[in-house]
Amino acid sequence: MSSSMPNNHGTAVAGIIGALRNNPDEDIPEIMKGIAGIAGGENNDVNNLDTGVELYSGGIFYNKKFSTISDAAQAIFEGAFESIDPNTKMGFGLHLQNHSWGSSVIGTNSQIELDLVEIKLLEEVVESAWRNHCVLIASRGNRGRKNSPLEYPACFADELVISVGASGVDGKYKNQNNGDAFQESGSNWWASSKENVDIIAPGVTELILTTVFIDQPEPKPFLNYPCIPIPAVNTQNSKYQCFNGTSAAAPHVTGTASLMYSKHNVLATPPAPNNLTTEDIEAILEKTAHNRAHPNDPTYYDEENGWGLIDAGEAVKLIDYPKYYVKHSDINTAPTVTLVQSNLTVNLTQEINGLDAGTYIADLYKYEWNYSNNVLNPGEEIIDWWPVHAGTYKGVSANTNINGEPYMAITPSVNIGGTTASVNVVTYAWWVKEQGSVLGQGEVVNEWVLDQSSTSPNDLRYMYSIHIENITLSSLKSESIKEDVLLYPNPTNDILNIYFPTSLSNPEIEIYNLEGKLIYSERNIQPDQQNVSIEIAPFSNGVYLFVLKDKDNRITKRFIKQ
Repeated sequence: MSSSMPNNHGTAVAGIIGALRNNPDEDIPEIMKGIAGIAGGENNDVNNLDTGVELYSGGIFYNKKFSTISDAAQAIFEGAFESIDPNTKMGFGLHLQNHSWGSSVIGTNSQIELDLVEIKLLEEVVESAWRNHCVLIASRGNRGRKNSPLEYPACFADELVISVGASGVDGKYKNQNNGDAFQESGSNWWASSKENVDIIAPGVTELILTTVFIDQPEPKPFLNYPCIPIPAVNTQNSKYQCFNGTSAAAPHVTGTASLMYSKHNVLATPPAPNNLTTEDIEAILEKTAHNRAHPNDPTYYDEENGWGLIDAGEAVKLIDYPKYYVKHSDINTAPTVTLVQSNLTVNLTQEINGLDAGTYIADLYKYEWNYSNNVLNPGEEIIDWWPVHAGTYKGVSANTNINGEPYMAITPSVNIGGTTASVNVVTYAWWVKEQGSVLGQGEVVNEWVLDQSSTSPNDLRYMYSIHIENITLSSLKSESIKEDVLLYPNPTNDILNIYFPTSLSNPEIEIYNLEGKLIYSERNIQPDQQNVSIEIAPFSNGVYLFVLKDKDNRITKRFIKQ
């Protein structure tokens, strides 16, 4: 069974994501309605250019507190896929899904066994949606402290779901001391943590005002405690109330992801080269987040804060095509196929793709790709890259003890700050000829054995994304500032000194290696500060990318550590 708050829960979530802005109150037209959703459209947009996100309700509770996993699985599947039969009216082909609910495995041994079967079903449906490039964002739960229980779908494999924890009034992981001070039940709840929390977002009543359904039957809204984040709004009429928990945090991320997707897709104006995948959205959300528990260490991930507090503005800016965009590798690149060795005796340690465990005679084939994304438009450069697991199908290793575990050797050569990106990929597949260990004496099989998710070498491929900036579209101010930014000495072996003008607003410094890994940042620069010195003696020798940015500018330069 899955539990969630009944009734207004979905309406409150929806308001955070998509409530319209600049929409007048029916009774007092001079006053705008109480809240604006993160991805809500412009009510007064006469040209219909900013309609905002479309919201679909996949309600699985319907005035009840519990629902079955199978109900949730069906809702996820219908949301993620379009129906091949228009007469069925099933399937919506959604780009993103918000899941402000969770299911835990608890109870007696028999109940746990039953729950595990249902959780496996849910995982299979979630993976299918992910493979279809439907982005799933889920709340991690509100039962944290030291032993946060596993809650699904948030706790499935990291690549399948963007898992969201809650932050308090200080932008750090929600604990008993940093939020919900005026909630009737007190502030002593903790956000769940561990198990691949990716990011945190606001989750306390001091920060969140949202919509409620005032015409519902009993029971009345569960959001019935005082609401003071925006005193100017009359909340006594029950149209708007406070909201909290990771159920409130998740839609902040979903709303931001919706903005990102609307900016960067093949139907946008101008059209982007491809839609965004789960990995694209997650990578950019994580690289722009602020871990306020460790503000000077951008590489710091912890199990409570994840990569930190979401920064919606910065995330959207980094996919604002054509200034920034994400380009996918060509998944249709043909591999080089080599027969490594024939008639090897192999051992299947378990059933794989319908073949029983046992001894077989098989041929080993090597599959190798050389992907290249070197052709960029004039003025563009690569600022990052990451694998896209949803578009990747792996083979197995060359080990004759075959357990079905996926294997793929990946050797990237991505020139961060440059224009070349290439990846060499190697994996293997087994052509199983017959049972037994003596050729010609066993039952004929003639089946491919790869990992558990593939049945043919034609499925095998690798997919990755490169994050690109068009530096020719920088503002004149940025270009002028770039000329004034000095790095010295360059090359250097111990200290890198930076001089920059004071015209930047709350500037930040980041340093990346040429693999795109962020290895240093400085975010506590004073408003009138013009000089920063960085100790780079611990850095490995090589070329690094220096980034100086504020809310309007991003200046990049290179330096050499020797």
